[in-house]
Amino acid sequence: MPDWVKLHTDLLDNPDVSEISAEDYRTFTFLIMLARREECSEGVLEGWTATRLAYRFRQTEEQIIVSRAALERIGWITWTPDSVTI
Repeated sequence: MPDWVKLHTDLLDNPDVSEISAEDYRTFTFLIMLARREECSEGVLEGWTATRLAYRFRQTEEQIIVSRAALERIGWITWTPDSVTI
């Protein structure tokens, strides 16, 4: 299976994109790539805490938490203490 993902060009016109920061969008993109790499089922990344994601994405835990709130607000992710659903 190839190690790449595709983003749909409709994201350019999605009004939700204008509601989040570039860092939030970066976090979302990294979540998509991580989900692909982990070959997660149904878009659920199990066992990924904010601390673990911060280390993996080379971001601060605070930035992960800020991005989490923004991405949940627009309905792009669902977060539990130890998993993320994209």
